[in-house]
Amino acid sequence: MPKRFTALFLMMTLLILAGAGCATQQQTATPAASTEIATDSAAEQTGDSAVAADTTTAPTEIVMLELTLEELAEYNGKDGKPAYVAVEGVIYDVTDNPKWTNGTHNGNSAGQDLTEALTKRSPHGTSVLSKVPVVGKIVE
Repeated sequence: MPKRFTALFLMMTLLILAGAGCATQQQTATPAASTEIATDSAAEQTGDSAVAADTTTAPTEIVMLELTLEELAEYNGKDGKPAYVAVEGVIYDVTDNPKWTNGTHNGNSAGQDLTEALTKRSPHGTSVLSKVPVVGKIVE
């Protein structure tokens, strides 16, 4: 995978941390352990031992879809279904993009692998993918 695409994939993954949602097939990743940081700086600054900050952080879940190309076809943007497209093995959600009304855009249909269309025929290339969320990856 080219370095530029890998960086794009990582940035998009971070952006969907809070927004990845409902799907039929999911893989859940959680950090190895939650981190607890003990801080007495507020108590030290005020001289009040009763002042304490709760700095315990709960584990964050990242939910990513894993779909085959056959399963991806169900996400065609029609009849209220989400519109997903795959490019270079990564699944993108184009549902809320106004250019993808009813799951179609410039002769392309959602629910398909559009790697060739974007990398060889699109005047934009893969740069347009930075504007839509990553929701998963294609599996065999």
